[in-house]
Amino acid sequence: SVWLWHRALLLIHTSLPLFFMAMTSKDIHIPRSSDELRAPQSLPDGNVLGGCQTTNPQEQQERHARAHDPQLFEAQNRRVQNLCKWYELGIRPSLSSSSLLNVAAHQEKDDDLFATEVDDLHQLLLRSVAAQDDLNTNLPPHPRSPHESSLKVAPSTIVGAGNGLFATAPIPKGDIVCNYTGYRHHYQSQKRLKERAYIFKLQEGWVDPFPTEEVLARFINDIRIEEDCNVKFEHVQEPGVWHCPVVAQRDIAAGEELFVSYGPWYCWSE
Repeated sequence: SVWLWHRALLLIHTSLPLFFMAMTSKDIHIPRSSDELRAPQSLPDGNVLGGCQTTNPQEQQERHARAHDPQLFEAQNRRVQNLCKWYELGIRPSLSSSSLLNVAAHQEKDDDLFATEVDDLHQLLLRSVAAQDDLNTNLPPHPRSPHESSLKVAPSTIVGAGNGLFATAPIPKGDIVCNYTGYRHHYQSQKRLKERAYIFKLQEGWVDPFPTEEVLARFINDIRIEEDCNVKFEHVQEPGVWHCPVVAQRDIAAGEELFVSYGPWYCWSE
């Protein structure tokens, strides 16, 4: 039927980008709102226009930890998963008494979707994106490395590159320097983002550190000479992991700027 063909094409459209995207892919972006235009803006190579960070990353991290509601987050996460599966595969979530988490996730939020016998794909798409935005207001604290307290954002040694990230104390080879993470996105929600320079593909989905100030990894530049990179992205191939460790490839001395390869899929031409 036409409906089945639509579902099949939608599944192909959703799955192919996951196959072809490089694990270290990062894309170019432009600001998505007037509020972000007024804020310090990030450049594609990990810099900030208009000054350095205005908020202490550790203070913001502690504020997020106080605000995080784990029980609410569980319901928000289930809602995102259900809506994505509903949109992509046509599988309606069960609201029976045996699915209490589903009931809590959708209660008074998606009644209109459940009330219709025929799926409204446009509304399902919009709702799945809105649900992801809602989840991003209640994320758990980002994982921090012990070395992050000795990192600083300062003008890069690369001419014209803006700011970079520097070590203020020695970092041994093999240590996790910091973690690349941020707001979480599924395929459909990341597609609508206009600010794309920091979008990073993980096993679970995409992360975008642009709206956060405490993710210092976003300031690491790519010097575009592989052998000069002193840190690397080390993907964690485990379910439920929404961060990518940035690991020292060699001993790093105090005062060194950190450099990482953005990977072959990074769009330098834009």
